[in-house]
Amino acid sequence: MTKTIVLIDSTPGGLAIIPAVKRMGHSAVILCSERFEPFYRSEGARRLLAMADQVVSISDSLNFDEVRTAVSKIVTETTIDAIICPFEYTVPVGAQIAAEIGVPFTNIDAVSNARIKDRCRRVVETAGVPAVRCESVTSYAEAARAAQDIGFPVIVKPSSGAGSMAVRVVYDATGLHNYFSTIDKIVGDMPMDFEREGLGQQFLVEQFIEGLAVSVEIGRTKKGTIVPFMLSERAGERMNPVLTLGTLMPAALDGAIHEACIAQATDIVRALKLDIGIFHIEMIISDDGPRLIEVNPRIMGGNMGALYGLVTDCDIFELLVRIHLGEELTFEQPILLHAAQVPTDMLARRTHA
Repeated sequence: MTKTIVLIDSTPGGLAIIPAVKRMGHSAVILCSERFEPFYRSEGARRLLAMADQVVSISDSLNFDEVRTAVSKIVTETTIDAIICPFEYTVPVGAQIAAEIGVPFTNIDAVSNARIKDRCRRVVETAGVPAVRCESVTSYAEAARAAQDIGFPVIVKPSSGAGSMAVRVVYDATGLHNYFSTIDKIVGDMPMDFEREGLGQQFLVEQFIEGLAVSVEIGRTKKGTIVPFMLSERAGERMNPVLTLGTLMPAALDGAIHEACIAQATDIVRALKLDIGIFHIEMIISDDGPRLIEVNPRIMGGNMGALYGLVTDCDIFELLVRIHLGEELTFEQPILLHAAQVPTDMLARRTHA
């Protein structure tokens, strides 16, 4: 039976969901907003977009009322069976809309708790899951006290936002002062307005841990089954280790560390009550084991979805669609066919800079 899947904007990599929906025999409708028009400029993006059954143009997918109006019109024409948001910033809107029309989606409280980094860490630490030590601050004076308490070097970042925007490693008090003295310029130089608007006035000062950065791709079905899909290794830039330059799938880790990361990611999903979808959880491997960095309540971004399809026997986008349609997944781990490493895509590089 044909189902209707609605996407609320997408990054270029996330547009691969459209052919996945079509291969499954379903109908793909995508809301494309003028605000994120740069996502759709490349030839590859236009080709994928052309595969959709319907493209609905709106001005701003971060405007809840506008998205609600567009979705309400679609509902008058067909039954919406799933809403999917591969783009981080539209996830909160998607959660609210899905709750209103009664289709499976990650609950809004879990989305909020995951996206606000300091809140996320408080929730998981309360549940007994170790995270990178951090303190929430709103000013240079508070940051200076936090850095003194934690010890240099530290990482400074906005409490909200995505894509490592405005994230810096700070090695001393002078560097910390420079960060807060130039933060307005750092934010002002960001290429897209939604990046600037999403950052807010709250910052984190966190412990800098030298170790292997990894991500766990993990999902949860409507029945509550938690399924780990992949443990990836993130290659950092030597001079600025917060920048991700590439991804290795699967991560080259021994069995004990691998299992510890999967176990911790599972505990994080439960602690945050992430209930429908596939999630991207970032960690650092410290001397004391894996430590949570952040949780993204959406599927992995950039070219990671395509890479997953190259190294396994599965299409991660088809799995995401099945989860959002309320289906149960019957396998525990994908079959690994290859190992591969690729550089971060150009959009991600620009966003991280």
